[in-house]
Amino acid sequence: MYASGDPDRADEIWSIAEREMDSFASSISEDDLAGVMGDVVRVEEIQGLGPRTWFDTVTSAALLHFDNEAVDVAIVEVGMLGRFDSTNVVHGDVVVITNVGLDHSDGADGWRADIAREKAGIVEPGRPVVVGECDDGLLDAIGAESPSTVVAQGRDYEVGCNQLAVGGRLVDLRTPRAEHDDVFVRLHGEHQGRNAATAITTVEEFLDAPLSEEIVTEAFDTVSVPGRLETVHRGPVVLVDAAHNVPGAQALARAVDEDFGGGSRRFLVIGMQDGRDPEAVLDALDARSYEVIVTCTAPTARGIDADELALAARAAGGRADPVVDVAAALDHALSLAAPDDLVVVAGSTTVVATALQIVEEW
Repeated sequence: MYASGDPDRADEIWSIAEREMDSFASSISEDDLAGVMGDVVRVEEIQGLGPRTWFDTVTSAALLHFDNEAVDVAIVEVGMLGRFDSTNVVHGDVVVITNVGLDHSDGADGWRADIAREKAGIVEPGRPVVVGECDDGLLDAIGAESPSTVVAQGRDYEVGCNQLAVGGRLVDLRTPRAEHDDVFVRLHGEHQGRNAATAITTVEEFLDAPLSEEIVTEAFDTVSVPGRLETVHRGPVVLVDAAHNVPGAQALARAVDEDFGGGSRRFLVIGMQDGRDPEAVLDALDARSYEVIVTCTAPTARGIDADELALAARAAGGRADPVVDVAAALDHALSLAAPDDLVVVAGSTTVVATALQIVEEW
């Protein structure tokens, strides 16, 4: 533990940090995490800054850890929108904006343009920007921030062949600097082909040079994204995916159909946090295609009640059984499923993380 003038604040920060570390694999040790978190909290107290949000604190701790470790390259993901996000203290050599979605918006008229402008707030004048969709509104918002160049998918780079293969996708990638054919991406989902194109283009913009075929092949053959269309059990197949918004749910639904389709029945275990539209997410997941949707309460203070989520599932056309606890919900789905069926766990990173911990103990 770290020293702090406010024990309650220290305990709160550490308890959240431990939970986050337990959610997915982390390369930072508990001792190192405690050290950087303690340094950040002490600075807050000494400077009289008052309580920071969890995201402010953990972002500061992450950047301090990167500095302590003298990392060569840091990939920093924005938390919300961009312009006023904690991560926007970072000056990126390359900025990536994947798309514009409805997250963190009330959906009022003009929301798409508003979000585009806020996302464009991370653009560094005179630096390149890689964009995952060729949307005129987004490109205009980015151009207003004076980047050196804008490289957009569908215009400047693209995926050619993007087909299902055993254990992943086989793709042809075209970037402004190179052509990479017959690349095996060890990830499920057609969208991962597009993500691969964005990733390669970003690295080549960062290096200002094309990547060799050897590097591309090795990188995608060994890539791993825990909790994203990850098969964690067989007989029945248990598939976990942290889809928690409409675009993510749509991508999951397409992948279930294409990569995991067939004659088997489907069961869904889902828990969500507030700030989302449960019925819209369940509709995007194609709720009607599941034999039973087992709703649970996500293990977080923001978790939507399992009964409330069940009402949304029924409104989306599914049959729903509310079971509050994640472990009990997974057990219920497995009790209904035959060995050749499919059980999908989705809706929140906290639900997926809990499911992964449960599976590890089987």
